[in-house]
Amino acid sequence: FTPTLGALLGRAPTHLHDERMAERGLYMRIVRAAIARPGGTLVVAGMVLVGVVMAYGKFGNGVEFFPNVEPDYGLVQVRARGNIAITEKDRLVRTVEERLLGMPELSTVYARAGEGQRGSNEVTEDTVGTIQFEFVDWRQRRQASQIMDEIRERTRDIPGVMIEVTKPRAGPATGKPITVQLGSYDPTHLADAARKTAEILRARSDTRDVDDGLPLPGIDWRLVVDKAEAAKYGATPASVGAAVQLVTNGLKVTEYRPIETDKSVDVLVRFPENRRSLDQLDELRINTPAGSVPIGNFVARKPAQKVGQINRVNSIRVVTVTSNVAEGVQSAVVQ
Repeated sequence: FTPTLGALLGRAPTHLHDERMAERGLYMRIVRAAIARPGGTLVVAGMVLVGVVMAYGKFGNGVEFFPNVEPDYGLVQVRARGNIAITEKDRLVRTVEERLLGMPELSTVYARAGEGQRGSNEVTEDTVGTIQFEFVDWRQRRQASQIMDEIRERTRDIPGVMIEVTKPRAGPATGKPITVQLGSYDPTHLADAARKTAEILRARSDTRDVDDGLPLPGIDWRLVVDKAEAAKYGATPASVGAAVQLVTNGLKVTEYRPIETDKSVDVLVRFPENRRSLDQLDELRINTPAGSVPIGNFVARKPAQKVGQINRVNSIRVVTVTSNVAEGVQSAVVQ
């Protein structure tokens, strides 16, 4: 930095070897003063060093590690909650896709609907479809943020779905900018806490695409075995599980290996399709030493909240609430 400072602060001499003229410059006067008072120079340098950091922390605009560049493509995530059939998912995604096809600033639109949408931390569990679009050359279009705002406006009135319009972020994949991790030793409190946190984020004007991290609504049926009552008939939970598999995924009885491959194939036994239902579970009979016994004598079928996945951090159950930020807003301001 010394040559640069000298060029900015010092005055050029009238002659090449005129040292007297060079010493009249502001730069040389500062240098002579610093050399004459080394202790004071160190104190002033330390104060300036600390003061600049403190001033930036109070009056600065924050820190952005990766620049905001114009992207070549963007993503539209179509979210819907509920037990939705694949045909309904395709219809919802197709409705959103049709709103994008008429935009001249998009060169290509690619849509995918159905299961298996999750490929990163930014894709939520309730995502039913993903639409990827490519922009035309940046010299022939508006800014990407303006185009994505128009996409949000075009898809705002579609009922039954939540639309997230995002662009790729520079740097490593870290998920959404705002991440709130809630943990509790008692999982029953997590759902209410996650909903309250999501409501706080949704109430802000600088956030969008808030996800509460809760599982999709649904019911799992649990079969609770009364072991004491089952023991009276000589039945066990294992025998109950084997009987239930005849109605659900099938009971493995053996396996064989075809000639054209070196992998074994399971042989499963199941009831006919017209007998694989919830009502059939209540009518099952189990062969026990006491004879054929109805499963309802010692098994109760109870509904429970469906859980897609369970996350733990340091053995504590957690739920993660995530959110994107509005265009031009730094995540540090929201946090």
